[in-house]
Amino acid sequence: SSNVEGCDVWIYAENAITDDYCYFALSANTQEEVLMDYSNVPGGYGIYRLPCATQEEPMTIDELKMVYPLETNEQLRLFQTSADQTKLLLVTQEENYYILKVLDPKTAQELQRIPLMEDKADLYASELYVGEDFLVALFGETQFVVLSQVGGNYELSFTGTLPEKEIFSFNYSYDYIMAFDGEKLAMAAINDRNTYNTFCGFSLVVCDKTGTLYAGRYDSSLDKAQAAEYIDRCKAMNNDPLKIRWE
Repeated sequence: SSNVEGCDVWIYAENAITDDYCYFALSANTQEEVLMDYSNVPGGYGIYRLPCATQEEPMTIDELKMVYPLETNEQLRLFQTSADQTKLLLVTQEENYYILKVLDPKTAQELQRIPLMEDKADLYASELYVGEDFLVALFGETQFVVLSQVGGNYELSFTGTLPEKEIFSFNYSYDYIMAFDGEKLAMAAINDRNTYNTFCGFSLVVCDKTGTLYAGRYDSSLDKAQAAEYIDRCKAMNNDPLKIRWE
């Protein structure tokens, strides 16, 4: 049920999966970002946990459990696990700020709460990139926040803005990869891959707390005069064609 009448409703889910459990939250909002009434939902609004099925133990709805309630004034925007699956990572939108919450997956205890970025009219949380010992929260097409993992906790390293969108854009470079050495962040991606116009050229951006250190777009001759049919075009061999690391 809902206490909001005469409006369109947007229903979506965010989830994170470990070896043992599937965690998810279901949100139902109006176009004006008003959360629907959850009073008739058993457990209410928040993070739910369901054990993953195995060959010996099938998944049963009886094991569904609410483990972390969310406030009605916050929206869950991004949901991931840490690389080693020892933490749940939530990016929520609360009032006029985006917040990173770090939870213990076993107890759902809140371990950290880190303000990331002020919410703006043209800004949205687009993705949370999870590295081995760092995180990058992406906002819109050009804004990002870098966090490093120190002693088991996450700490803000720096915020940044990408150079010209024509070189590199989070929105259009959905298969980007990143590497962080504790000071410098390197990002690479196939150029405009989801437009199906280029498949072999790539872009590289290197940033630190002072700003952009390097930005380059590499166009490949293999993308010239591509065949009309997609299946006949020259393209990367797999879905993750780029590798990047610091040495």
